[in-house]
Amino acid sequence: MLPEIKTLWIGGDLSRLERVCLASFIAHGHKVTLYTYGDVGNIPKGVVLEDANKIIDSSKVFQYGKATGNGKGSYAGFANYFRYKMLYENENTYWVDTDVICLKPFPNIENITFGEESHDFINNAVIGTEKKFNHLFLELCEYCENPFVIQTWDNWKIVLKKLYGRYYGRNHTDYIPWGLTGPKALTGFVRKLNLDYHTQDSKKFYPIPSSDWKAIFYPDSTGLLEEDLKDSFGLHLWNEHLRRNDIDKNKIFDRGSLYEKLISRLELEKY
Repeated sequence: MLPEIKTLWIGGDLSRLERVCLASFIAHGHKVTLYTYGDVGNIPKGVVLEDANKIIDSSKVFQYGKATGNGKGSYAGFANYFRYKMLYENENTYWVDTDVICLKPFPNIENITFGEESHDFINNAVIGTEKKFNHLFLELCEYCENPFVIQTWDNWKIVLKKLYGRYYGRNHTDYIPWGLTGPKALTGFVRKLNLDYHTQDSKKFYPIPSSDWKAIFYPDSTGLLEEDLKDSFGLHLWNEHLRRNDIDKNKIFDRGSLYEKLISRLELEKY
């Protein structure tokens, strides 16, 4: 039986981008569960809706504050906490961000799994757990609940921000620095607990790096082809770049783009 795919959506209807991403997992035979805190429209056929309050009460939902600059208003920080809590309480489950396209069925999970974004960081857009109550996710949850605790991997700028926040009473969600509980935290705790051997090569889930995000949505002068993804289970679309560049996620991009080619080949509009 294929592992289940679970994710979270906060804030209105799904855009075309989230819709086709969820549909791609349905197309490959996965059961897909979408947690929400309210009514959400434009859901692909076959997606199961669940009350997100079962994982974390809605009173704890937060958005990034002005301390994150362009990240202000994003739910990404809360979504980090939510995924770790959900994974701690579930088995045979992948957390997958809503901007990941499934290219082929995701593999069975041995203990836990995640993929490197680069040699420096493990990304948290795709994380799998075989069993409930994995200690990694417990530690991550505790950190999300107390994010101003100084960690050994914090650089001096982050240490100063944490100390400043604690001293001046700015140690709450409005002042959490961008990415504090995301890939940096996952990477830090994986290394602290000596779990590096569970890390998949970047080609498995992040074959196109964040810096090359435009190659996904626009015809690529480097000649990037679908064949270049033959070793990949998923493709992270790096949606945050679209948000920060005010690009409509409902947009139909150039039909020659990798994004539109994948939608067409996988027939994702029919779901």
